[in-house]
Amino acid sequence: MRTPSRRASQTFHYQASQPNTARETPPPRGSGLYRSLFHMGYRHTYYDTDQGRCPDLRAVPSPDCANLLARLGMVFKSEPAGFSVYFNQSRVDDLIGYLRKRMASCEGGDGKHGCWVRLTFLLQVVNLNFVSITDLPIDTNPNQRNLYGCNSEAHGDGMGIRFCPEQYIGADNLHPVVGSEFSLHVPQNTQAVQVTDISGAVVLREESPPENKLFPCNVILDLSGLPLDLYTISVIGQGGEVGSCNMVVYTAGTPAPIGLLDVLLSQPVPDMGGVYPVPSLWSGESIPPDQVGDIDYFLPFDARATEWRYYIVSQTPGGRFSDLRIEGAGADFTQQEQPVLLPNGSPAILFTSDSPIKLSRIPPQRFRLTGQRQNPDGSDQDIRVDCLPAAPACPVWPGSPPTTCVSEMYVHA
Repeated sequence: MRTPSRRASQTFHYQASQPNTARETPPPRGSGLYRSLFHMGYRHTYYDTDQGRCPDLRAVPSPDCANLLARLGMVFKSEPAGFSVYFNQSRVDDLIGYLRKRMASCEGGDGKHGCWVRLTFLLQVVNLNFVSITDLPIDTNPNQRNLYGCNSEAHGDGMGIRFCPEQYIGADNLHPVVGSEFSLHVPQNTQAVQVTDISGAVVLREESPPENKLFPCNVILDLSGLPLDLYTISVIGQGGEVGSCNMVVYTAGTPAPIGLLDVLLSQPVPDMGGVYPVPSLWSGESIPPDQVGDIDYFLPFDARATEWRYYIVSQTPGGRFSDLRIEGAGADFTQQEQPVLLPNGSPAILFTSDSPIKLSRIPPQRFRLTGQRQNPDGSDQDIRVDCLPAAPACPVWPGSPPTTCVSEMYVHA
């Protein structure tokens, strides 16, 4: 399936002396011209320059992905705000032939053949403040939950091809993380627990122990023989009915990934949406080599919006404020009626934004504080702070309710 949004063709010649990193698979010696199969860029609305390119993430091919890249003569290249996969133009027929062969031999959950060949990448965080600035649950922990994205849900718009079902990838794309072996507590009279992959095919089935007929128990699942990927865990009752289902991300690595990305090389089944590097094989027609590759995906993240709180503290011990106001375009602020006590015992006047404000690397907001301070000696002083500090990337605190978040700034006036 094609899309009007395509990446400008990129090619390069590989030289045997070209440096290589541990995350890149070198093409064979003497190979010829390489062209982009696809590019994946990271975009984030927190970054307000350079088209929102985000340097906070790094992708690493999964072990099975690295083996497939080597088998198909492809090259993985990590980049400052994304990564690319290149293919050898002289081997494009081998690539298409491999996909046709797999399509004829692989079945999905409905028993029908499909082309489920995919490249899987682990997404790691290199900026420790990434969760703080991103519209994700503030308690997101890579050891507990991971993002999942697949090009079967990719769609084009005026900016390119978004690698997610909605405008941004976020909380709805988080799934529990499991390791190679884990225990699942199942109800009484469970027949088995089965694991299905993204095609719906059953890849693992464990029968429940005999004692399960009398009381609930645990079933041990060993995923070590499976590729790192997204799986659905289903509990099967004694009558064969499917009970509870849960989608989990099986992943590994150090540091722990925050996400997993699947790039299916071609349309897996007829009429499935998405955007793929290799045109659909389902027509049975030959595929011109120049129609392979040059796909430009981007993984979009939205900036976190927080409730901004300004704590106004007197520069003079014992000073009191009057007629304080915070003004400026972009938000309105409400003053709390009574002063609040800070942890050091100092009183402060609290202003809170009436609505959440998105965080930004270069904040556009320019809020101004005005008012008067009455000093203990009886003198009065006008206050004017023309540019209040903007909310920082960190820390960001959970609010009330926990789905909201708070940024706190302290101003001595």
